[in-house]
Amino acid sequence: MALPLSTFAQTQIFYESFNENSGTGGNDDAWTGSIANNNSVKTDNEGWELTKAYGASQCLKFGANSSLGSAVTPAINGVKDTTWVSFRAGAWANDSKTLKISASSGTLEQTSVELGDATWKTYTIKLIGASNGVKITFAAAQKSKNRFFLDDVTLTVDGEAAGSTDPSTDNPTTGDQTDEAVTASVKSISEWNELADGTIAQLYIADSENARVIAVEDDQATLKNDKGDVLIMRGFTKNPTMKVQQHVAGYIIGKKNFQDGLSVLDGIKKTSTYLLLIADPVTESNVETAILQIEAVSRSHQGYFFDLNGVNRGTNQALLPAGVYILNGNKITIK
Repeated sequence: MALPLSTFAQTQIFYESFNENSGTGGNDDAWTGSIANNNSVKTDNEGWELTKAYGASQCLKFGANSSLGSAVTPAINGVKDTTWVSFRAGAWANDSKTLKISASSGTLEQTSVELGDATWKTYTIKLIGASNGVKITFAAAQKSKNRFFLDDVTLTVDGEAAGSTDPSTDNPTTGDQTDEAVTASVKSISEWNELADGTIAQLYIADSENARVIAVEDDQATLKNDKGDVLIMRGFTKNPTMKVQQHVAGYIIGKKNFQDGLSVLDGIKKTSTYLLLIADPVTESNVETAILQIEAVSRSHQGYFFDLNGVNRGTNQALLPAGVYILNGNKITIK
């Protein structure tokens, strides 16, 4: 049984990736020069009002040397008394760094941000008392030399702020620190598994996929959906921490790799779980119990002890406290 997204800590009511744009600038780490000059822009959602907008590398660039750029979202429904507005943005190299944000209804707790010079930052701003149909505007503060890049515009409700002004402080990566451009976008774990190794991609896990956490080991979490597709997420901090039997849905960016016959999403510099919705453990009758799932994982990790939370506790029995563990697919008791 699929969980409604309202059971998660956050419910996403709007998301724009700009991923269909194939120009240059921004996500390819180019921030100045002859870049982002494609007047043909593409959006996931209809209804954007764009001024001086140019297609860049899976993002949009706004403004020209002496022309002010701006972006107004489509009308957004599903807002509540408290709504969180999150986005990634960065300033054209050596341009002014002030970006103004406004809402057509409600009150934003912050109406401008200081952009990073030739670098991305993620911002989250609290919107209070907005009405359905609200539009969010992003605009340069001045006409001259105030160009900026915009990406990953998200509105969420029913939760804490999606992240700080720097996603690396929320989800630090311990693996690949490259900041390569996203070159693919897939909509299921199965599609992720078909990607070529080394591909930087965005993965969307639908709520209906029923992806569950079946094992946790250090910074590695293993997911399995109701079709039996398995994915290992590793090399970055999960915020909140993932636990066995939790339900996972939403968006995440990483690098496709392979380990022991299983597909892997490795953390990179852009990896963040702020668009990944992680539910509390569930116990629906049609879902395998956590114990059975841990037993299955332990059979592929011969010689390792797993506790009943699915955490790999290593191979040295002498170091383990008394309790029930799973070893090679079987429950054992250590006294």
